[in-house]
Amino acid sequence: MYLNRDRAHAIMKEAGLDALVATHLRNVTYFSDYPQMHECTLTPTVFAVLPADPAIPPFLVLRAASLPVHHQEKCWIRDVEVYSKPFVCLPDSVKPSAMTTEERLIYQASKGVDLPAKPVQALRAGLEKRGLLKRRIGLDESGLPQPRGWDEMIEGLTGATLQPAASLISKVRLVKTRLELRIMAEGAAVNEMGLKACLARIRREGTEREAASAYRQAVWRGGGTPHFANVGYGTRSAVPTKPPAATRPRKGDVVKLDFNCLYNYYFADLGRTAIIGRPSEKIRRYYAAVQTGLDEVKAAIRPGARPAELFHLAIETVRKAGIPYFNTTYIGHAIGMWCYDGLAINAMEDRPLEEGMVLNLEPTHYELGLGAFHAEDTVVVTRTGHRSLSRAPLKLYEL
Repeated sequence: MYLNRDRAHAIMKEAGLDALVATHLRNVTYFSDYPQMHECTLTPTVFAVLPADPAIPPFLVLRAASLPVHHQEKCWIRDVEVYSKPFVCLPDSVKPSAMTTEERLIYQASKGVDLPAKPVQALRAGLEKRGLLKRRIGLDESGLPQPRGWDEMIEGLTGATLQPAASLISKVRLVKTRLELRIMAEGAAVNEMGLKACLARIRREGTEREAASAYRQAVWRGGGTPHFANVGYGTRSAVPTKPPAATRPRKGDVVKLDFNCLYNYYFADLGRTAIIGRPSEKIRRYYAAVQTGLDEVKAAIRPGARPAELFHLAIETVRKAGIPYFNTTYIGHAIGMWCYDGLAINAMEDRPLEEGMVLNLEPTHYELGLGAFHAEDTVVVTRTGHRSLSRAPLKLYEL
């Protein structure tokens, strides 16, 4: 189970809610372990409902044709409300007794009572059956279709008091369970396999595209899914989000390496800086300043620390350490099933850190005409400070 269930119940109690309904597929996966389908697949609507009363079992709302997915993946939420009767053909020569379990599930759903045509109708039936329809429901608005998704839910759930709840579910996700931390540590290791392969390709004078491809291939081999590969040589590295090009490295180039991948639905994110040949005094000083800023922020992390304070600490430290005009809009973010998972480390974020949060820290310096200086690590907030999930050496890599 990915879900931090105790935290979810505590947040529902604090908000005065009788249930939370997840609608965004990532939130549905987080609540129930129901799989996220490939982005090229036409994914039918799925809801996951978590009642505040532990005595009321949670349930999923699924299209009938998705029942085999639910069976195969063995989601911890077993109760299901079904909508949209499937249309299947059963030749006379095929007997139900000879069907596979998955075929039988669809066949049985196609027979007998009529099913609701729409997911909101199945959701209403499920809430009513469990005595929740006329209660206060937190509804995740982030997965509803626009522009009328919210209005359709209000019309379909008459009697219920609906409250937008995407921010509450984000708050639940911020503190990770042991299972989540294990998955994220494994994902970080896979991401670093990609970094190692990328560095090896650059040493052989590979282009930005070839180096990014080496990263992706290594991540695939490690069981992850590459999501973002930013390899920039020389002055090109100072443009934060440009795609890799057919540019080859030249002596003296600063190299920005910024990678993230998905592993078992969770993001891993890492950044490093390299130099082709020996660094100049200026490049060495600039990189050292950025790494010093990262080290100081790490040392200040503990439960109760404020992201805004960490942000100002990073700015002040990097400036004093060697880049007097250093400036940026943020120096990190929470990470989980979202790469930017509900909390940014910037001048405005004042929510205190909590034990179990996972943060990516990255006080990056971009300088046009020179390049980018990037040092990014993933850390877990512990009871007394932090623990790093990143294992790749934090240094200026000389290639």
